[in-house]
Amino acid sequence: MRKRKKNKLSLPDDTIRVITTGFYRQYDILHTISKTRFETKMLDVSEILGEDFEKKKRGKKSAPVEIVLQQGHMNDFMNAEETKVIKGVHKIGILNVGSNQSLAGGFLSGVSTREGSLAVCSTLYASLRELRDFYKSERAKGDDGWATDKLIYSPSVMHMRNHEWELIKPTETDVFTVFLPNARILHKRGVFNREEVVRIVKERLVAALMLSSKQKVHTIVMSEGYRDFGYTRDEFVSYLQEVLETYSYLFKGIQKIVIMTEKDRKKRQKNPQ
Repeated sequence: MRKRKKNKLSLPDDTIRVITTGFYRQYDILHTISKTRFETKMLDVSEILGEDFEKKKRGKKSAPVEIVLQQGHMNDFMNAEETKVIKGVHKIGILNVGSNQSLAGGFLSGVSTREGSLAVCSTLYASLRELRDFYKSERAKGDDGWATDKLIYSPSVMHMRNHEWELIKPTETDVFTVFLPNARILHKRGVFNREEVVRIVKERLVAALMLSSKQKVHTIVMSEGYRDFGYTRDEFVSYLQEVLETYSYLFKGIQKIVIMTEKDRKKRQKNPQ
């Protein structure tokens, strides 16, 4: 009689298992997960920017922040040998363009978003789950496309999968989740105002970078999560460049922003189930 194969957990379920138990293979990350959960913070963008934000334009000159476009998946960067060297000396932060309507990008439902991909590969869900009432409230309001003027700081998130989605030795990093206006929804509603959208995007990026700097981040890495909200690569990079040119003195310590780019959106690997 043929032996019945054990049912394998889907990747989202396997990630939940790791987060719940705090263990996988020989790695004990329970203490770090507790830190992630209990030190998660949600802040107002305006609170981070402070009063008279507009007056801060073109302030003191600072060392330029380099933008690097690097082809590949977030996992490729986080697990590369060069990253391990950087990590030994400097702090790495992940800039996550998230959805205020779907906790952790809806990865538990198998929704294919870049935020969901990050959640599958890390313990980010342990952090964002602490704010589930916030997500529930946002969903109840409905999605008008303008997102929310909030920013989430998730400390000590463990990145634990490679490019083949296998569990490997974890890499600790801070994650900064920012919510950008959804250009697709705004266009659909007929209320898209480019000037207003660009202003909001820039302010929220400034706030995220200011918070990253405060946490002594040296290198920021991000996926092309902005594409899930209707922005092209050229658009987003131009906004980011203007932010860096105008406010770089506010981002003391940040030296590089790495954007992991994709060949073709249609060929992007979906969250495997």
